[in-house]
Amino acid sequence: MRIKNEIGTQPGVDRTQLEKFERAQAETNKPQTVEHDTVHVSEEAKLRSMALQEATGHSGVRAERVAELKAQVQSGTYEPDSRKIAEKLLQDEVNLFV
Repeated sequence: MRIKNEIGTQPGVDRTQLEKFERAQAETNKPQTVEHDTVHVSEEAKLRSMALQEATGHSGVRAERVAELKAQVQSGTYEPDSRKIAEKLLQDEVNLFV
């Protein structure tokens, strides 16, 4: 049994509309290529991300103290003790060689 597609020959059927429909169907059935975006992360960004994860995951970081110091810096009232900073730097330096 053979079935013919004679829709376009029927009275009342707009041939141009039928052709548009057939083209749209062909477009939707056509395999589509997918382009993927790529992102490149620099080594410095990777290192910073690892440092941030390490710092936020470390129990030695006190969020309250950090917030307090940020507020002091922003208000202009932060006065670091240079003697304590120097002592800590020297202590860290000695610990590198031990």
